[in-house]
Amino acid sequence: TRVGALRQAVGNFASRRVVVLGVGGDALTLASTVLVESPTSLALASRRETELCELISRLGELPGSDVLTSIPLTTGDFTVPSDTDVLIVAASDGEARIDVDSLPAEITIVDTTLQSSRTELIKAAASRRLQIVDGVTLAVNEVALAVERWTGQSLDRAAMRDSVEEFLGI
Repeated sequence: TRVGALRQAVGNFASRRVVVLGVGGDALTLASTVLVESPTSLALASRRETELCELISRLGELPGSDVLTSIPLTTGDFTVPSDTDVLIVAASDGEARIDVDSLPAEITIVDTTLQSSRTELIKAAASRRLQIVDGVTLAVNEVALAVERWTGQSLDRAAMRDSVEEFLGI
């Protein structure tokens, strides 16, 4: 359902230029989802070089891995490549600071973090009116897909989102 939730929120990754920031959590699932849909490029960025190399190695076994690159980060700041269509933040440990003002207006930012407040990235991106997908959206899509598969019944995602935001105090 995580893969389906991502696809529902972002659409298809074919012919898109995608960057995944972070190697923790579900970075492998998210990156492999992107990779199998034939993106133009898929770059993985992290300060954790050992884990980054391991993730690149695992993804390198998949078809289409020739579009895969790594971006080892040496500082706490990350400059997103200017031709990026989709930025997926798969790090929950504050992997890097992103200068949102330097991002292209057409970018989609996916922040997988689910917490009781909006992340700084989501707040900054929203203030620039960039297309954003936050952790709440992914969680709601994921639960809705699971329930729909289990019961065959559709759920009101807007009502679910309101409930999740109320529960989290957002």
